[in-house]
Amino acid sequence: MSPEPAETLSQTAFQRVHAGDADACELVVRVYGPIVYRWARREGLSDDVSQDLMQDVFLTVFRSFDPQRKGRFRHWLWRVFRSRLTDRFRREQKQPLSLGGTAGQQFFQDVPDLADTPPDEHSPDGQADQKLLLVRAVMAMKSRFQEHVWQAFWRVVIDGQPPSEVAAELKMSTWAVYKAKSRCLKLIQTELAGLEIEWNRSFLTQ
Repeated sequence: MSPEPAETLSQTAFQRVHAGDADACELVVRVYGPIVYRWARREGLSDDVSQDLMQDVFLTVFRSFDPQRKGRFRHWLWRVFRSRLTDRFRREQKQPLSLGGTAGQQFFQDVPDLADTPPDEHSPDGQADQKLLLVRAVMAMKSRFQEHVWQAFWRVVIDGQPPSEVAAELKMSTWAVYKAKSRCLKLIQTELAGLEIEWNRSFLTQ
């Protein structure tokens, strides 16, 4: 029989980050880190500089995290990213560093005027960001379930297989498959809400 998942982070994840909880900080970086990296790459930064900037962003996030902040976390994260990018630009103007040769130096001479908010969620870039966030968050929860429980959930909810078919393949009762589906889906949707990420099944089937 599968053990019950550990206490969900969704109700306390950001509060635990504020309290310095290492596991909660790791979860936030694991889910949101690739988005910050993607933002940096979209602005023309090299891989190394994008990685370095991502670390700067999350150091700032964890030093100044406010669980009672107003607005969405992604928007605040974007403002931190914009601020750290601007700071790096100013440092680079005073003391040039290697950012990938001439192209990197030219970037810091012509640093773009970034928007006040991240890409709109309905734009192609915004949709790509939302999909990456969802995939990263969902896969971060996989280890909290036994493999056959996760497989039952994934095959029924994501792959769209009939529960009776999944039950036969996994040597489970149909009732157990329904239970696995319900447990996983409930935890995932609760966790996503706590991480300010919307559930969208289509992002996981593409």
